[in-house]
Amino acid sequence: MSTVTGWADMKYREEGYGITIPLSQLSQEAMYKDYSVFCQYQFNKKKNKYQLTMWIQRKDIDGHFRFEREGIDTQYISGTRETIRENICRIVEQAMNVKYFDYYINRYEYDMECYEKGFEILELKGEKPCV
Repeated sequence: MSTVTGWADMKYREEGYGITIPLSQLSQEAMYKDYSVFCQYQFNKKKNKYQLTMWIQRKDIDGHFRFEREGIDTQYISGTRETIRENICRIVEQAMNVKYFDYYINRYEYDMECYEKGFEILELKGEKPCV
């Protein structure tokens, strides 16, 4: 786990051209406890900016689902190799302050509940889900 110094000491995990930021460090609300934001960045030479794509990720989903990340946003941001991670942390913190991720977390939870109900229905019919 790395820390951005100078920006609220936010912790993140580096993953190649991406970082994963646990949302629980930005809010004590229960809904954020199991969620992180995965932020992938790639430099676009034509725009002279980084393309940032973010996904919501829930840490307790087992490997049976390919539904572990929910794409939520793509945008172009300024930065250098030295400042891009700090800029991303700043964006994630600002998004948390306005509860930007709430919609996506709620939608993710709803989708997972629908999958679970579907499995229950199939099991009652005696069918085995394709897992």
